[in-house]
Amino acid sequence: MSILYDLAELEYHARPELSSTGARLLLEAPAKFKYRMDHPQEGKRAFDVGTAAHTKILGVGSGLVEYPDEHLTPSGNVSTKAATVLWAEEQRSAGLTPVSPDDIAAVDAMAESVLAHPKARELLEA
Repeated sequence: MSILYDLAELEYHARPELSSTGARLLLEAPAKFKYRMDHPQEGKRAFDVGTAAHTKILGVGSGLVEYPDEHLTPSGNVSTKAATVLWAEEQRSAGLTPVSPDDIAAVDAMAESVLAHPKARELLEA
């Protein structure tokens, strides 16, 4: 077994090794694991927020990009128009994770919460 340092996130997720998430799913139900392997999930908001949180907390990961105003609805939500979907796909192709302004605020709060925990901060700074 070896540890790979500074592995780019896209490369990490493209590797065939079993991830901790995959292992948990496999233990829960092998059929669910097989389905997930046959139907990868990409581009979901929850994944983007998770990626952004990992990046912010760990200091490594894909870069983040905030949806510009022209891709937001008047209420501040991310538009579902084709131009917005295309823009988000272009950002992902460039190795960036598109995140809404509200989600960036949530990610900042998550990071502050994790780093406010003394033991978590100690482990992450080690």
